[in-house]
Amino acid sequence: DIKALRTEMLGVEAAERFDVLDQERATWQGRIDSYLQRRQAILANEGLDVVAQQQQIHTLRQNEFDAREQIRLNVYERKADAVK
Repeated sequence: DIKALRTEMLGVEAAERFDVLDQERATWQGRIDSYLQRRQAILANEGLDVVAQQQQIHTLRQNEFDAREQIRLNVYERKADAVK
């Protein structure tokens, strides 16, 4: 178990901080995954022109992420676009 190993190597307090960090990372990744799925659905909607798609994506970004997070989000979008 990772927690037991961390506790043994680093102590209880540090292991708990790592647990919190792991949870925060998992939450962030879940938010990213959800956003990218919804973004892809917008991009795949053939009923929308490019301008409408970009407007919907912009709204989605604004509703889901603060300004600092949106900077990080750009990296995930580029990575997702490169995989296509």
